[in-house]
Amino acid sequence: MKALLLHEPNTWQSMRLEDVKIPTLRAGEVLIEGEYAGLNPVDYKTATNGNPNWSYPHILGLDVAGTIKAVADDVTDLRIGDRVLYHGNWNEWGGYAEYTRAKAHMVVPIPDGVSTK
Repeated sequence: MKALLLHEPNTWQSMRLEDVKIPTLRAGEVLIEGEYAGLNPVDYKTATNGNPNWSYPHILGLDVAGTIKAVADDVTDLRIGDRVLYHGNWNEWGGYAEYTRAKAHMVVPIPDGVSTK
């Protein structure tokens, strides 16, 4: 998949699209094909100094809307094809990528009458 990678602290101005593996699901998670990702000030401000919990390269992007493409075996309240949004965990890879994973309890459905365009 393509992702916008941060290779080290304070290099967010020079991030570029690169190929990385699609994240594999862990218990309690869903895989989301991202359609929209917000530029949250936390993303670029934290990228300036880095985070001691990150390994590099790191993918920023806390706020994501998209469609569920896979669910872990223990996730029972979400389905493939659900349109969802979430605010991610900044210690995990974020949503500036084609796919991202999220804890199912952090995901909320986008109601049918709400457009994401």
